[in-house]
Amino acid sequence: MDSPIQHMRSFINHLEQFLDRNAKEYGMEHLAGPQGHLVMYLYKHPSDSFSIKDVETVLRISKSVASNLVKRMEKNGFISIQPSEKDKRVKHIFLTELGNEKAKVFEEFLEHTHKIMMADISDDDIKTAVRVIKTLAKNIHFDLLEDSHKLPKTKKE
Repeated sequence: MDSPIQHMRSFINHLEQFLDRNAKEYGMEHLAGPQGHLVMYLYKHPSDSFSIKDVETVLRISKSVASNLVKRMEKNGFISIQPSEKDKRVKHIFLTELGNEKAKVFEEFLEHTHKIMMADISDDDIKTAVRVIKTLAKNIHFDLLEDSHKLPKTKKE
């Protein structure tokens, strides 16, 4: 029997190549990965007050990674950062006009990508695939949590 993990690795490699090629066609190179995810999240939740702490939670990344991501996106002109009126330590994040424009194009990109990838796949097969992927992710998550207490402690020098 073929290993499902080998098939998933191969699929992930092909998917990355496919997405990279199509992202270039749509001018979305900067929005690959977490930048695109955050732009789309802000686009779909325009009225929400969103902070760097929220970026950590939504993207499941560390504080330093979130901070660097936000700085990079501000530099790219996709977002603006404004201090909270209530607490100056809290920085709120908003899409800029460029960020909104990119989000609209990104939606078209996602729609195009979805149409190509889901061609000739039944709704039932898609539901089954999503269910299996969610179960795999849950199993990995629980395994990581169980093993976290088994990891060796680092010595403080």
